[in-house]
Amino acid sequence: MSEAIPIILCGARESIGAGVIAGLKPEYEVVHFILNREPSIAEIPLVARGQKPATSSSSLGTGNFSKDRPPVAVITGGAYSEGYDEFRAEVEKQFDGPGGSGLIWLRQDGNKPAPTVGTPEYGNVMVERLREQLDALKEKGVFGSGKSGVYWY
Repeated sequence: MSEAIPIILCGARESIGAGVIAGLKPEYEVVHFILNREPSIAEIPLVARGQKPATSSSSLGTGNFSKDRPPVAVITGGAYSEGYDEFRAEVEKQFDGPGGSGLIWLRQDGNKPAPTVGTPEYGNVMVERLREQLDALKEKGVFGSGKSGVYWY
């Protein structure tokens, strides 16, 4: 089996985050879970560079912060939908270079039907959608390409 792909997960509820983290294993390793938008703006650049944030909005995630194996993707939950482009721009401007962070961004598609937020079914549907998109991106060789982009799940 190949090594798990390191990712960052952002959401508004740790209960959903914990289920998503468990559901993505063993192929994907959530290095760090970030609770809510404001901490995400500060924490994503640090974690993407393999650094542990001085303060963390959540204790979820493996905590495997490594410059040799930094996260290649950021997954955002539905709570990040409003003002998403501005949020992403705030994060990306903290990276030097023409390609920005080089991170792959996965954004929840609110147009797809989903169970009620907070129910076990909701988490299961999100994991299913995420796995489908993550697997497709992995197959295309997108992770670690250095080209940042936004993909819906």
